[in-house]
Amino acid sequence: MNRNILITISGAALLSFGLLTGVTTNSEVSAAVKVGQSNRLERNAYIYNSQGHRTKKNVWKHGKKVLVLGEKTIKGKKYARIGRNQYIRLTNFKKYNTSSKPTALLKHNAYVFDKNGRRIKVASLKKNKIVTILGTRYIKGKKYYKIAKNRFIKAANATTSIVNKTSNNRNNLNQKSTGNNTNTGNVTNNNSTSVNSNAANNAGTVVTNTVNGSTVSSNVNSGSTVNASSSTSSSTSSEKPTNVENTSSDSSDSEKGLKVLHTSYVFDKAGNHILGRYAIKGSMAYVKNTALINGKQYYGLVGDDDDNIIGYVPVSAFDKNATGLKVTVSDKSFIQYKKDIDQLSSGIFNSFAYDLSSPAKKNAYRAAYSAAYEVGNFKYSTVEDMEAAKANLKQAIKDLDGKPVVVEGTYDNYILTSTQKSQILALVNKEYNVTDARFDPDGKYVIYTQDAQRKTTDIRPFIRFENKASFNPLQYMGNQVVKHDSFVYNDKGQRELGEFVSKGDKVRVSSYTKINGQIYYSFYNINGSDVYLTSDKFLPVSVFEENGKDEKFEPASKKEFDDFTKFLRNMNGQVYNHDIYELSSPTDRANYQKASGIGSRVANDDRSSQADIEIVEKQMKAVFAKLNGKKIQIEGKRKDHKYTKEEIEQILDLIARSRGIKNIKYVGISNDTIEYVVNHKNEQADTRFFVHFSDDDNNSWN
Repeated sequence: MNRNILITISGAALLSFGLLTGVTTNSEVSAAVKVGQSNRLERNAYIYNSQGHRTKKNVWKHGKKVLVLGEKTIKGKKYARIGRNQYIRLTNFKKYNTSSKPTALLKHNAYVFDKNGRRIKVASLKKNKIVTILGTRYIKGKKYYKIAKNRFIKAANATTSIVNKTSNNRNNLNQKSTGNNTNTGNVTNNNSTSVNSNAANNAGTVVTNTVNGSTVSSNVNSGSTVNASSSTSSSTSSEKPTNVENTSSDSSDSEKGLKVLHTSYVFDKAGNHILGRYAIKGSMAYVKNTALINGKQYYGLVGDDDDNIIGYVPVSAFDKNATGLKVTVSDKSFIQYKKDIDQLSSGIFNSFAYDLSSPAKKNAYRAAYSAAYEVGNFKYSTVEDMEAAKANLKQAIKDLDGKPVVVEGTYDNYILTSTQKSQILALVNKEYNVTDARFDPDGKYVIYTQDAQRKTTDIRPFIRFENKASFNPLQYMGNQVVKHDSFVYNDKGQRELGEFVSKGDKVRVSSYTKINGQIYYSFYNINGSDVYLTSDKFLPVSVFEENGKDEKFEPASKKEFDDFTKFLRNMNGQVYNHDIYELSSPTDRANYQKASGIGSRVANDDRSSQADIEIVEKQMKAVFAKLNGKKIQIEGKRKDHKYTKEEIEQILDLIARSRGIKNIKYVGISNDTIEYVVNHKNEQADTRFFVHFSDDDNNSWN
């Protein structure tokens, strides 16, 4: 059932994961909205569906705050997603422009610190990189620049005096004329290999590289792009892998940033492209030195963590006259490849084979899985790339050799033999790469030393019980696929209205607990690469078991949904942005907002039943009845009104009730502003929010 519903969204929490591994440049894009946050409408807005057609709903007024769940382009126009099949044009929102933020050039490698000056364990930022400065902070007397949320670098490591010039040079690096090209001489060696290299530069430095006895000289300017055209004639095959020996010892060793003009593979020193590694068009690549591999010129690609070369990018990737890669694989083949990868890797991360393998074999599997995933996302991947990535993944899976210790008994009742204890200790030593694992006195935990710290681990993750009736709740931790339709429950084992999971949904299980004697799991929803936090929501263990059963959904009819949607819209229309809500107590407002949020979930999910709708209607009517916000009514005109002592007390009482404060003391009143003291702090409020005059013609405040 595809439903277009206008409702008030009470809230959503978006949880994103990641580390600071790079920096932003001063060419940030101005964002019209902040996704995952409330954004204010700058003008009245219509609601549209996913086809860009205006729905027959009320206009949302300017000034209203709207929670934006995402962005989407429909027929060439950009929209903000605000609900299920509900969109508002981005042009209706207040714009947030970040393009004017200052930037700085790193003159030294820079560690990243938190707001307390403690170093954060992320990759250091490299010299000559450009960072966006979000603010300045002094920590323990030293000046720091803020570069992200709770991320700072020492100001001493950066300079702001030449950043614009540097940034412009980098951005325009590949657009300069090459009319000043110099032609290097042909160098012939015993392999009869000759190379003719054209380099765009003004004051170049000579880089000399030796490849299997061949000497190649080329002029390279540290601030420009090298356009290389190689002509090779050889009495031996140029297709053979070759090793690269860089013999340069001059200024060409310095790192420089070049803008990638053509998407390219990243190659190893033998000229083979590295699966899952690419230089993407439009990105900045930090390189140093040139090298000749199999008759082609490459730049050495510098890693993020150090100055070592981690691969090679063809010089042609930075040449505007060169051509890029071409798509050779159909969409159908890509889709099938991704299905194959999903099938191969399904359940591996939660298996004994992976969990109990050595760190080296787990790292090898993660690398193969990551490469296979990147190959599936790269539109220029070839059939050969896909087959190689699958073969590597299969081999990495085959190499996983973790095996648990088989123990007779159940999860809560077992006895270990001396041999089993020795086997468990061996697994712990392998798992944590230590040598001193030993049992605690009770025999339930293993103690080991790592990084000069004494640590403990439960032994049960290393055990498989022979008793088939035994259940290990740890087996369903982590990312899981829902196997059966189910309702979602709260911490008392009661259904959460409007909350469901269906077969095939992906969730991340974070912990388990017993509710009414049964095992339940708390979880996060997973949508693509995004993880959405759900607070105090639980799923029964049967959802993940093969022999579990689907819970039966009994959806309401279309008419019942439509009637409830109308009820919800009318109810919220009477409440939000009206005195009855705004001037009620915080508790009553929160109760109504919670009930309205449940109503929104029920209305938006076509699995909701008529019984769900009836329960929500009853709840909303109950909390609505408790809303009692109302302005103080005064006869006369607002202008020049002299408030009586009784009127002032009424205003203070209304302020205290609507804001949930106590012990409010009057200070004074002037025009439309009343001043008061709360908890020894002076505050003030606009009386127009709390008082209505009978002859007041300023209707916007009444």
